Formats: sequence, structure tokens, C-alpha cells
Amino acid sequence: MSALIKSLTALSLRLMALRLVSMGQTIAQKKDYEMDVVYSNSDYALNHNKPLLTQFREGHRFMRATAIVVLCCFAVVFYSPAVNATVKSIDEYLRYKPDYPVFSEMDSALAETQQLLQKTAIALKQTGENTNEHLGLAILKKAISQQREIFSDLDEGASDYFADQRRYYTQQQLPQRAITVLDQKQQRYQREMATLQDQLQRIDRVQGPALQQEVRLATALLARLYNPIQHPYDQTMPFGPLDAVSGAPVNSAAALESMLGVAPVTGDPVAADTTATLDAPISPAIQQLANDLSNDEVAIYNWVHNNIEFIPSYGSLQGADYTLQTRRGNAFDQASLLVALLRAANIPARYQYGNVWITLDEVMNWVGGVRVYEAAQNLLGQGGIPSALLSVNGTNKFMTMEHVWVQLWDGSQWVEVDPSFKQYQYTEGMDLQSEVSFDAEAFANTLQSTATVNETEGWVQNVNQAFIETELEDYRQALEDYLTNQQPEATVGDVIGSKTIIETTSVSLPTQLPYNQIVVSQALTEIPDHLRYKFTFKLQDQFGGELLSHTATTVELAGQSLAISFNPATAADEQALLDYLPDNPQSAEDLPNIIPAGLMNVVGELTASGQVVASSAAMSFGQVLQTEKGYFVPGRGWSTTINPIITGEYQAIGLDYHGISPAQLQALQTRLEATKAKLEAEEFTGLTKHEVVGDLMQSGVMSYMAITDVQSRLAAQSSDIVYYREPSYGTFQTNAKTNGLLGTVTNVEMTGLLMDMDSMKFSTECKSNCWGNWRDFNQQMGSTYSAYEHLVPEQLFSTDEEPVEGISAVKALAIASQQGQRIYTFTQDNLQYLSDLTVDQGTVDEIRAQVENGMVATVHQNPISYAGWTGAGYTIVDPETGAGGIRLVGG
Repeated sequence: MSALIKSLTALSLRLMALRLVSMGQTIAQKKDYEMDVVYSNSDYALNHNKPLLTQFREGHRFMRATAIVVLCCFAVVFYSPAVNATVKSIDEYLRYKPDYPVFSEMDSALAETQQLLQKTAIALKQTGENTNEHLGLAILKKAISQQREIFSDLDEGASDYFADQRRYYTQQQLPQRAITVLDQKQQRYQREMATLQDQLQRIDRVQGPALQQEVRLATALLARLYNPIQHPYDQTMPFGPLDAVSGAPVNSAAALESMLGVAPVTGDPVAADTTATLDAPISPAIQQLANDLSNDEVAIYNWVHNNIEFIPSYGSLQGADYTLQTRRGNAFDQASLLVALLRAANIPARYQYGNVWITLDEVMNWVGGVRVYEAAQNLLGQGGIPSALLSVNGTNKFMTMEHVWVQLWDGSQWVEVDPSFKQYQYTEGMDLQSEVSFDAEAFANTLQSTATVNETEGWVQNVNQAFIETELEDYRQALEDYLTNQQPEATVGDVIGSKTIIETTSVSLPTQLPYNQIVVSQALTEIPDHLRYKFTFKLQDQFGGELLSHTATTVELAGQSLAISFNPATAADEQALLDYLPDNPQSAEDLPNIIPAGLMNVVGELTASGQVVASSAAMSFGQVLQTEKGYFVPGRGWSTTINPIITGEYQAIGLDYHGISPAQLQALQTRLEATKAKLEAEEFTGLTKHEVVGDLMQSGVMSYMAITDVQSRLAAQSSDIVYYREPSYGTFQTNAKTNGLLGTVTNVEMTGLLMDMDSMKFSTECKSNCWGNWRDFNQQMGSTYSAYEHLVPEQLFSTDEEPVEGISAVKALAIASQQGQRIYTFTQDNLQYLSDLTVDQGTVDEIRAQVENGMVATVHQNPISYAGWTGAGYTIVDPETGAGGIRLVGG
């Protein structure tokens, strides 16, 4: 790989993200949003004339008005919005700045001192005994001595903070115990400051081996005094395809029964064959559809076959009701939908699980219209479906695979039907590259001629941002002009191609299944539990000790709004918070932007659609904990992620299976509009934090998942890629920061909102099994997904008059590039230049570890400051798969 390509990795990621967003938004202005399956029932469709985010914003523009509820004060997250009733203007809050810069300045001084100590330790190793003769070491010692003066100045600011807080406590007539706790914090801080100053002074006084010892002691002291809590973004390569791993299909009745864990069901119908189950409930929507289809088994089978898109994945994920809502699902979910509809019509029905042979041509059409059987096999493998190629006379002829279909009782016998196996009609899209060409080679050559590139060290600098923006905007405008003027009636399907189910219109049930052969099969009244997806959430202390836990099947959680939040543990704790707040707030500036750590005890609550499903014992407010959450995937096991959380934050958790249901989005919008009406009428009785804060946060995470899914589908269709969203999850939350002075946590500050997508997974494959295109598409999606982590919050909360700024890793790289910073791309060939970075040591250490493990990292040289945030953004990418982590570190 050339050095130019290496050095422009970060830029190419951003450019492709912008191009995909631009093209997607242009195409999305056309008439159809659903380009894969045409829905006959308009109740399940979105407004096809507008992008999803536009619909969301127009549906509840009151978001900025209620944003103050989230941003101004922790109080409303605990009990009600009433304290905020007299605060009329969000503008006042947005102009309000924190009162005590000493916290951030102290953190910066500690971080700088840590770096100086690390450099001094390295210099000591290089010099050995001759410390007096090392000029660089003398410079470092002088810099450490200057840090002592900085800490002395900061000590005055810390004293001012404690004095101000003591006056405020007295003014609010807080209990004496609260003042005592404040005094104890100040005393501890003063002891630590004296210890730090003494340790740094000793470094200035000694030489030789004694200096090495004092540096080690100072390093240990700084590690204790400065251990910043940061949300680890994307720590497990959250953006990318699933691994293509699945076992071989079972080939005997004994092996099948052992795998399923239940005995075969045989004989005439029994009560269980018409009974609702977890996966196949008889919900009002299912009952209504069965009635609409005259409770006729042929009409019911035809409807499921003709209206539900097949997703090649394994296990019961959505269940019948959510599959009906999304109009897509795997074989398990489509079988559940058919079973539920039949049972709602009082027609006995069972699942049938087995190993079948299907011709390669049919499989290639079924899984996405791929051109080679290897691509079909990769998609089945990513989806976790046990499958294998089957050769006849030395020639690959069939795919043998485990599959699920349905038995129904026709009054005299069991008839087997398969709702999920279907064929599609595919149409090619317009050749936009020929009609509206984009000269990528000339584009790259211009960038190369204007930028500074160091091939040896692996960085690029002074990329012409204005040229990039102009070229991409010109291309977007040319594309839009062509579609508007030359193809005014074109739909999305016309532009990028379409996929339509070949319908069955038979007036009778099929006489046989559409497979070449059934190797073995077994009937079931319901799906075994180990073949169901599950989601778990655990709240833990910093050592992994469990504080609360809840695990449920994904079917049970489908369409629900999950959240973790904290309430005062007792009435006395709530009163302590009320006592701390001003008696009669008249503006945003009257509300404190910090709450003392330990002011009260709180309990953690995990809720599903506002109902508590798990709670913790009491703990101190401002305590740093951690969450563990993730999916159990049938055939693969558990995969979870761990992130810190501070007691006092509100975290909305979004789950996405194979795409978000339009009905779920509509229900959320309806709740938000009802809350808006109550807030405008100042009817606060009965409003809860989940209505005021939770739905707002949930709309953010759901918007992110819906719009990235739509953009990915658009991009895949135009890139000759098959794409399916796989089970994913992420959070949108109020973001708190513990402010400390030399290891003493004094208060908790609300710093804004945080969107963090823990795991955004998909199955993808180039239709011709072309590895390079597949890898590049995956990498481009990672960059696009990162961009939406700032774009979605910005669009939800911004107006034309008052824009709100967000930050993401991709945006951080773009800002650094605009500033003229070097953008490094690190491989194992240039790791020695990591020392040129001035970003935090944790970032440097992770980049080194990841690159040594075969990854490629892109990072800017120096920290950036933007909209009150300071830190670094960088990417970690697997060069084999394109999967990556898009990381953001700072605060």
C-alpha cells in the first residue's frame, strides 16, 4: 500500500461518509423510502416524501424547549419537571457557563505532570548513572518544577471553590452533616496538595539513582490522584460485519432431537397447537389480520409469503408481532408469524425444524440476489445458519442447511408449508456513474498535489478542505439535478434497483415443500428456549460486583423503551436534593449546574416502557459504576460490552434487531407530542422522568438506528452489496462528569448529552464475492455511523437560528485536518512515530496495542477543542474485514 493511500485513510473515510449521506439524502427525497419490499398496508409505512429525521423534527419541534429539562439540573431526572416550571428560556442556559474552571485546569495540570514524569523516566533509562550530563533531563526537571508553581496558583482557585460552597450551604440552611462532609473533603484535598508539592520538590533536589526513585514515587502518586473516568467508546469494534461462523447441519433424527432438546411431537392436534406462545402470541394486531383474511389458511399463508422479507439469520429474534410490524424476519420469525395467525384463526399449527437441500440458484436468489454460491454461503454463515455445500458427482449442486417451516392441520391431516422460502424479482438501478460521472482519480490527484504527505512517517497535512467540500457539493447537486430534470417520476427502486417478492396467488395450499430434499425434520409446538435471542443488562460496581441484573428474550423486549436511571433512595434523600436547590428559580442561571457528590443516596432502576423490572440497593450519588449489556445469540453464545456510568445519569438503551418498526417510531412520536402538550399547558401532575427525559433520549437513539439502517440499505443497493442489519444496541444519555481535586470527588457536573453505539452489527456481502469491495463498504459504513453520532443529536436539537454542535470521532478528525494538523495512519511499519503525538497517553497505548495486533489506526497529532469539548478522535480498523472502532476520548 502506498504511503499516500495510508496517510489519507482518515480523510477517505470521512469523504465516503459525506458522499453516502449526501447521496442518501438526495435519493431519499424521491417518492419511495422502502425500496426492498412494497407494503400494501399504508398503516405500516413511513411518510415516503420526507427523510426520517425531518419527520421526527417536524413531529416534535418542542425538543429544544424540553432540552432544558435534561441539561439544566439533575433534579428533574429524579422526581418531576415542576422545579423547572418557572424557567422559560433555553437560551439563558445555553449562554450559561460553569463557575469553577479550577476542575478542568487541575485535570490538565495533572495530565501534563504525568506526561512529564513518563518522559523523565524514559530519559533516566537512556542516561543511566550520568544524569548530570543529560541536557534533556535538565529541561524536564525544570518543567516539573514549573508545575509546582501552577499547582500553587490552582490551590487558590480550589480554596475559592470550597469557600463558595460553604457560603451556599449556609444560605440554603443545609444540615450540619452536609457542611461537615464538605469540610472533610477540603481537608483531604489540602493533605494531598501538600504531599504532591513535597514530592515534586524532592525531584528538583536529587540526582542519580535517588532521582529514579523519586520519579517512581511521583508517578505512583499521580496515578492515585489522577485517574480520569472516561466513557470507552466502541471498545469492541462496534461497527462491522458478523463473523461468518456456523456449524454443519444435523443429519440424523437422533442428532436433531439432541440439539433441539425436546422429544418430537406427533399425532393429531392437541390443545398446545392452538395456544399462544411467547414467540407466537395472539396479539390484537395478529387477531385482526387473521380476521381480515377471513381466518382462511390459504389466504393467511399467501399473505405471510407475499409480504414478509426474508433475513438470513438464525434463532427466534423478533417473534410474530414485531415481525408483522417490521415486515421482515428470518425463518424462525416468519414461521412464528404464520403459526400465530393460524392459531388466531383456530387452525392447529406447529413448527417444523429440519435439514433441507436447496438448489444453489434458488439460495443465491433467496438471500439477496448474489451471483456466486460463495457469496450466498458467506451470508448464511454471517447469519449463523448451519449450512454446507453439497456436491453431486463432483459438482456443487445444493446448499444443505438447517431451516424452520410450519405444519398446519387442514381438518384431516398435517400439511407442511414454508412462508419464509421465496424467490425475488430484482431490477437493476440507473447507471448514475455514466450519467453523472465523478472523476475519483482526478479528485485524488488534486488532493495529492495540494497536501503535504510524509510517506516515511505516515501522515498527511494541509488537505484542501474547501476543494473537498466544493467537489462533493457539486457532485450532490449534479446528481439531484439529473434526477429532478431527467427522471422526475423515478422512485428509489428505479434509481438504485429494486427487490420484489414473487407472489403466490394459489387458491389452495402447496402440495409439497419447495426443497429438493428433506434430510431430517421434527415437529415442535413452540421454539426451545436455547434457540431464542436474549438481551441482558447488569449494573455493577467497579470490581464487577452485581448491583442489579435483568435478562429477557428479545421477543419480550421488542418495541420497548429500556432505560437505567437513579432515584433518591428515601424521602429524606429527596429532601436533601430539594434543600440544595434555590427556593424560587427564575431563570436557568438560578439552577446549579453541579450537585455535591454524596449529597444523597440513590437507587438504580432498570425500566422497560416506564415499568421497573430491576432495582438496586441504595448507593451514594456521584459514584462511578459500570454497566454490562449485550445479546445471547443462538449458536454463538453471549457477547457483551462494559461501560462506566455515574449514579445520577439517565441512559436510554435502544435495541435494533433487523430494523426499527415504523409503528414503534410512531408510538414514540405520539408520546412525545402528548408530553409537549402537557408541558405547554404546565400540567405537571403525573409526568414522570421517563416521559420528560426518557422519550426524548429514546427518540435520539431510535432515530440514529433508523436513519443509519436506511442509509446503509441505500448505499448497499448502489454498491452491488447485500446488506442486512443484525441485532445491535446503543445508548443516548445525559452525560455527567465527576469533578475532583487531587483524587477527592467534590461534585458531579452535567456536561451535556452522550450518544454511544456499543454494537452496530450487520451482515454484508459483495454480490460477486469480491473481498475488496466488501471490506471497503464495511469500512465506509463505520465512518458513516460515526458521523451520525454527532449529526443525529445536532438535527434533533438544532434550529436554523440556534444550531447545536456535537462531536464524533470522524468530525474530530475533520476539524483537526482543517486546523492544519498532521493526520497519522499507523501500521506496524511506522509505529516508532507514535511519540510525535501529544494526545493522552491512554490513546497512545491503545493505538500501539491495536496496531501491534494487526489493526490500522488513524489519529490527529494534537488534541482539539470544539464547542467546550477537548480531546481526540481516532479510528481502529481491521484491514481484513473493514470492521472498526470509531473512538472519541476527552470531555
